[in-house]
Amino acid sequence: MKNEPLILVKRIQLHLACDDKDQRDACMQTLYSWQRICFQAANLICSHLFVQDRIKDFFYLAEDVRYKLADQNKDPLGLFNTSGMNTVYALLAKRFKGQIPMRIISALKMTIAKAHHKEKEEYYQGQRSVRNYRLGLPIPFQATDITHLHPCPLHKEFQFTLFQIPFRTYLRRDNGEKRNCMEALLLNRSVLKTSSIQLLKGKIYLLASFVQQPAVLTGHQLIAEAELSIEVPIILTINKKRFTIGSKEDFYYKRLAIQAAYRRKQQAVLYNRTGHGKKRREKSLDHYKDKEHCFVTRTLHLYSARLIALCIDHKVGTLLLRKAQEPDANPIDESNAMRNRVVLRNWSYYSLTEKIKYKALKAGIELIIE
Repeated sequence: MKNEPLILVKRIQLHLACDDKDQRDACMQTLYSWQRICFQAANLICSHLFVQDRIKDFFYLAEDVRYKLADQNKDPLGLFNTSGMNTVYALLAKRFKGQIPMRIISALKMTIAKAHHKEKEEYYQGQRSVRNYRLGLPIPFQATDITHLHPCPLHKEFQFTLFQIPFRTYLRRDNGEKRNCMEALLLNRSVLKTSSIQLLKGKIYLLASFVQQPAVLTGHQLIAEAELSIEVPIILTINKKRFTIGSKEDFYYKRLAIQAAYRRKQQAVLYNRTGHGKKRREKSLDHYKDKEHCFVTRTLHLYSARLIALCIDHKVGTLLLRKAQEPDANPIDESNAMRNRVVLRNWSYYSLTEKIKYKALKAGIELIIE
């Protein structure tokens, strides 16, 4: 695990690095045009890949139709005059060339083809439907598309050019991680994988994937045990010292309170003033729309960060993580077992485990999950 590369995904807000208002408006219009084309191209790619894979199932076609989808130059029985992936690229080039940089189409094609290859067995077995991409899809690009990356000493920001559009980062509220990633990229200490530009509510975000080598801890030989329990989210044991991280009152009961508040608002929606129909009537629900998700994500990040910080302070090199087990039904105390099952369902242990795994890899701590 220590030798695995570390992939850091950071969302960095961007501003257009140009002072002229007309130029900024033209750049934003171009970005929204590319976003719309990516949305159309993504659905075309997904549909054509599925048809190419399953055309042999179209039994209602004429008997003289050959089912072997291959390059005619490599196989005399092939239907294509080029490879399967090139047929999709040629289709997109014929339709969108000149409207969008084709390097964006290439990055989009590879991203969707990778997801399709991973899920296609479930498509064929009828366990899931083919992906349907919506408007608002991020605009992908390759790392080599970023040019003229340099720091801006006056504002402590970074500036770069992407497809002849100048961008400047906005890191004012950053805690240091995003700035460190950009500095490592500038000094060639990290590598940028295929990333994307996201347009959301009039703002521009860079969804960057940095590949870094994990930290190497020297002199950390201790082995610690962390247990995800029913009463406390995390119980850490280091050399017979016991640390508790979080509590049921801080997490479980507050999460239930948010759920109960949302249900009360739902029941009261019927009696709200309409004004403009459904949107005005459900306005009171907007406050609770993502409140539970944000609370759970933030709290689990704090718990996992506290766990790894304790391991680093006590020079722990290996962390043994034990998951909480769902209690067996006991006819004597069946109600207590049922309450414990409800707690486990609201504990979000999978998300907590993933965050611990990520932070342990980043800190160079070997993690063993039982």
